[in-house]
Amino acid sequence: MGTEVVIVCQNQERGALAGGEIIEQTRNPNVHVELADLSSMNEVRALAQRLSSRYPSLHALINNHAALFDIYKLSADTYFLLTNLLLDNLERGGGRIVNVSARVHESIDYDFMARPASADSYSPWDAYCQSKLANILFTYALARRLKGNGVTVNCLHPGVAQTLALKAAREIYSSLHGLSEYPPAGTLETAAATSLYLATSPEVEGVSGKYFIDCQPVPSSDLSYDLALQEKLWEMSSGLAKIEQRVVKSDMKRM
Repeated sequence: MGTEVVIVCQNQERGALAGGEIIEQTRNPNVHVELADLSSMNEVRALAQRLSSRYPSLHALINNHAALFDIYKLSADTYFLLTNLLLDNLERGGGRIVNVSARVHESIDYDFMARPASADSYSPWDAYCQSKLANILFTYALARRLKGNGVTVNCLHPGVAQTLALKAAREIYSSLHGLSEYPPAGTLETAAATSLYLATSPEVEGVSGKYFIDCQPVPSSDLSYDLALQEKLWEMSSGLAKIEQRVVKSDMKRM
């Protein structure tokens, strides 16, 4: 589309390769690679400072960072931190925030924050599903806070794509459930379609606080609409990230 695009990668070699492939396929030279370990709050803050300085106005932020670990480890809530640090830039650009979640969030039907994991109780698959529910809770809580300021925020299920993350998910899911197969993967183009739609389509201009599948708004799980749980996650994330909380301007009604 001729826009200036920044992709954030942890590995310099893979990032350069991805950036080069995008430039070659699109003939758009305005593709830049930023290196950052998104599990480190210090690196996220440094990244946000670089981006904020270079791009006073941002038109779209697509949060598409996920990981699935077979051992217990703790990391930062980077969706929350990076997005909040770039809100001023997004407001100046009338921007759109797109959070990539997953349909597996539906398997969590309890207050997962009341049952903190430990090294003994850790379940890789449950942790992954909980993180996808948290992406949606975060989206709905942020949508309330941004209502009326020109910035929209939506989330989506992209489908299953043939990625390195899928390879890890297949191995862990199969070992946990005794299955030889994981749901079949679709094309990368199909997996990217809804994110691209939410970031660029005039059809969703002004639409905020929704969950999409195949470029259509659909209901997320019942638990994802729990206002108390949304605020509980927001307050905890604010404390961990040391981000000042934004006042909720209005309630978000369920679609």
